[in-house]
Amino acid sequence: MAKLKFNKWGVMMRIFSIKGAALAGTIICGSVSLPALAQATAVEQERSGGIGDIIVTAQRRDERLQDVPVAVTVASNEQLQAAGVDSVVDLRVAAPALNSTASSGIFSSSIRGVGSLGFSPGLESPVALYVDGVYIATPLASELALNNIGGVEVLKGPQGTLFGRNATGGLIQVSTAEPKSTPSGKFSAEYGSYNNLVGTGYVSSGIADGLAMDLAVRAQTRNGYGENITTGEDVGDIHHDILVRSKILWKPGPDTRITAIGNYWDGRNRAGYSVGAPGTVNGWTGRVNPDLGYDTDTDLNFELDGWTAGGSLKIEHDMGDIRFMSLTAYRKANLRIDRDLDFTPSNVAILDLLQTDKQFSQELQLSSIGSSRLKWTAGVFYFNLTSAYPRILVDLSNSVNAAAITIDATQQGKSGAVYGQATYEITDGTNLTLGGRYTSERREEKNSSQFIDPVGISGFLIPVADRRRTDSKFTYRVSLDHRFSDELLAYASVNTGFKSGGYNTNSPGEPAFKPESLTAYEVGLKSDLFDRRLRINLAGFYYDYKDLQVQRTGTFALIVFNGAKARIYGVDADVTASLTDNLTLTSGFALIDTKFKSFEGCPIAQPMGGIPQVTGSCTGNDVPFAAKFTASGALNYTREVASGELQASGNIYYNSGYFFESDNVLRQARYAKLGASLKWTSKDGYSISIVGRNLTDRRTLASAGSQSNGNLTSTWADPRTFSVILGMQF
Repeated sequence: MAKLKFNKWGVMMRIFSIKGAALAGTIICGSVSLPALAQATAVEQERSGGIGDIIVTAQRRDERLQDVPVAVTVASNEQLQAAGVDSVVDLRVAAPALNSTASSGIFSSSIRGVGSLGFSPGLESPVALYVDGVYIATPLASELALNNIGGVEVLKGPQGTLFGRNATGGLIQVSTAEPKSTPSGKFSAEYGSYNNLVGTGYVSSGIADGLAMDLAVRAQTRNGYGENITTGEDVGDIHHDILVRSKILWKPGPDTRITAIGNYWDGRNRAGYSVGAPGTVNGWTGRVNPDLGYDTDTDLNFELDGWTAGGSLKIEHDMGDIRFMSLTAYRKANLRIDRDLDFTPSNVAILDLLQTDKQFSQELQLSSIGSSRLKWTAGVFYFNLTSAYPRILVDLSNSVNAAAITIDATQQGKSGAVYGQATYEITDGTNLTLGGRYTSERREEKNSSQFIDPVGISGFLIPVADRRRTDSKFTYRVSLDHRFSDELLAYASVNTGFKSGGYNTNSPGEPAFKPESLTAYEVGLKSDLFDRRLRINLAGFYYDYKDLQVQRTGTFALIVFNGAKARIYGVDADVTASLTDNLTLTSGFALIDTKFKSFEGCPIAQPMGGIPQVTGSCTGNDVPFAAKFTASGALNYTREVASGELQASGNIYYNSGYFFESDNVLRQARYAKLGASLKWTSKDGYSISIVGRNLTDRRTLASAGSQSNGNLTSTWADPRTFSVILGMQF
């Protein structure tokens, strides 16, 4: 069981958003490998007798991982499948510097201790998520299934030049599979614990000369991990989860590539439910919260119901030694959440919210191609996000407050940037990189109000005056790298990151929060040893972090405010070893130390709950969501057998524990999780797999928080599960 210790997220086109089960005519951008315009993310090129080259796009161009002076963890689709990772949420198994989770259905993450667990309209994570080059402002955990993934890159440290906004801590790049001209496909059916049913399908084929298309579909349903003993209903179940993605590639000529992708997700689940933290005093009712395992006892079940649809278009054209790129993207999301705010069988406080998001982005870019000593990239970027609560209802009619509160609020952000980066080979093997980005972002809180409806008294409206703020910042990158030999590269860099300020949309009228900024100093080594049988990539870093955007939970809403100054330093590494021709080890670790250098006016909860928060100093405390030590390792054994191929894998993930809030009261204790899989594939392409996750059945927290009235809450991660997967590919 988990243990709570209390000690201290160019070409514009229109799409049709459909609230039903289908989406027609949506187009989204992606990357497709073609001879004249090779672009691949996390693609491993085979090398006989050693570890193959991995091609990454960490600097917005195709480069060998071992040549890039950036700390990057790469995971291929095959590695993720072997580790039982089927969602971005579980990527920490392959990238231990990344701490990722799902909080109330929203994907949250941190890299090297920089991240956030909060969500509300307009609130974006300092770890940026990109899917096929498109920035996703508010990603839902359920729509991040990895059923047609080409590879994933986790870029560690601020990426304030080429990627820019909201990449203070780093970013995650997901690349989906590429359509092929020859017909191909793969299908799978999975059945596992809690009647988990998952079906996936992927087909790809050429349509005409120079034109190819693919289609990926995933559907899931599952019983709950627990039961609501008050209502008798399942909790943690998935009613339905449907994801559709299609990519079209058109190559009208040898120098031009046009790529389009459409995606749609629709789902309803009760997988993000919370309970009162076991053993603490409930701030609403005064009872001691029981430990019910994965069960709960509320009068209203948590439920998430939503859909997302997106479209984008990517145009690339080579003009001699220069490549032009235009990337246009649009996305729309609709999310509804119902939950019990008091987490008891009593009808004291409930929350019913509807959140809508619309985002549009346009990027134009020019970059050099070829083998010149000077490599450069320059571009402009525009982003528009409108995020709103058309309705958030907090019903406190049966509490001491005896009122219902209805909030209607909108936050809009418009961001523009111009950027450039150049790398020059000063001497043979020595490169100097200089980059800069100027970003200006305007945030508006508008059309916001609260309607208070006290019991027995006529309700009254509290309008909130429209507000606007503009934040501008120049961020830069300076890097020097030198290749001492074919086996060893060393680099040193200074990078800066910036995340704009904004408003607390779920609490109209609350003070605005200021932008945060981070300066990172990093040195690193990238090495291939023993005839490329061993690869060690090591980085050491120091962060100067100012005006951290941290969060606290009010009576019913999350509030973001600034946490003054912090420092973070540490070392992390990625290790790959080809132990034999059949046995491969992939592993990594992150060792960090974090501390608030200055943080007065910090909300502080009482360890046993039941007493409202007080304000005090958090100076000297650890930064939230930052484990001091994380590590992972995976062994993968592959062997040809007479009937086909046999693959056996085992993995372990260790986390030393971390705090969820700045007061260092709620803490996830240290834990380790084990996973394993066994797969047989016939020569005809048929396969059967057995996958086990969290084999020791260790109960851990997905998230935890403290409400201002003294109520402490917990959300559990998944228990032990087993699955059998039947597959076929051609």
